[in-house]
Amino acid sequence: MRLVSSDGNTLSLRLTGYQFPNAVDPRVRYSWHRVSGSASCAAVSWDFEWPALTCDESPGISRWLRAVASASTGGSELPMPLDFTEPNLSFDCWPASSGVVISVWFDLEFHPQPSPRKLAGDPFEVEFQVVGSQLAEAADEWDADVAAFPDALCARCGTPVVRSLDRYDELERMHWVCFHYEFEHSQSDADTPCHDPRCPARSAVLRRPSRPKG
Repeated sequence: MRLVSSDGNTLSLRLTGYQFPNAVDPRVRYSWHRVSGSASCAAVSWDFEWPALTCDESPGISRWLRAVASASTGGSELPMPLDFTEPNLSFDCWPASSGVVISVWFDLEFHPQPSPRKLAGDPFEVEFQVVGSQLAEAADEWDADVAAFPDALCARCGTPVVRSLDRYDELERMHWVCFHYEFEHSQSDADTPCHDPRCPARSAVLRRPSRPKG
């Protein structure tokens, strides 16, 4: 994604892959995204790269950008600042006379200071005055990057796999429940328990609400 401020400041940000793409354990393989980019302002221009976002954090950037875009046109209130597990990158915003100002903080490995920085807490800030259409376009560009390196999503329902992530490959890249209904459930009715004692439908039957008395 790319942001260009009305005063000439620029930001280019990309997901370049997983930190551990060949890890056998899916919990490691889908843990961190590598982020690369470049930024420039009147004071300095620099490049950066680091595994700075967890795989479930990455989609939050485009959601945040769209929320800012909507607010900039009066559709809603501006969102809260956006930060992450690692402090390399964070975002904030506020209204401007024309559009909105996005403030981006760069810390640790993303800081333009050439010497290694071992402690966070002194980020370098760059501001970008932009309009909503630019943010929407940047969000689309970021989504394309995330789509190329997705989180561990279930092949059946499309939502993230968390609890059974250690069995992600074994379960054909699905939740255990989705795998059960896709390959093991012997009943045509999903609410009817099958032969498997772990069938999710058994708990649905046990918790069936009583009929109201007439």
